[in-house]
Amino acid sequence: MSPKIKKTVETSPKQHTFARLYVEGRVTADEIDDFIHTWHKGGTGMSLHDFLGLSREEYARWVEQPDSLETALDERKHGRPPSTHQWRDVKRAADLLKHVSDRTRLQVILMLAEGEKHVAALCSELGQSQPAISHHLALLRHGGIIVPHRRGKHQYYELTEMGEGLVKVVKSLVG
Repeated sequence: MSPKIKKTVETSPKQHTFARLYVEGRVTADEIDDFIHTWHKGGTGMSLHDFLGLSREEYARWVEQPDSLETALDERKHGRPPSTHQWRDVKRAADLLKHVSDRTRLQVILMLAEGEKHVAALCSELGQSQPAISHHLALLRHGGIIVPHRRGKHQYYELTEMGEGLVKVVKSLVG
């Protein structure tokens, strides 16, 4: 952070919060550490979330998910009111849809809707190699859509509750 902005933050924290300076384009999200350091020095008489110019909800979200800070502040910058949990739900939905935006992955979740499947069975039914299917399964697993379990030497996959919900949405779209 530039010394000029740091001095402003130290002398008038309520007026020049991190959030306000970010929205004005005078600081970047990476500079929040400088503000936190200033707050730790003391003398502000404010809670950290007030000092940063964040609501309690934004601060709590940021602590849980540091990447959420930029999203919340960008919403302010572009004139959209910050929403409590809606942005998180929208991001999660977008991430889930990315995971099933591939034809093979869609076929896999629809096949798993019929019951658990062995990797070799998926390869056979889809006519694809084991490495290709394993790649798709890994993406679905990391997305929380499927879960593996081992039975003997074989790896089986089944849908999670989230995966079952996605199957319902897909089936409602394709009939």
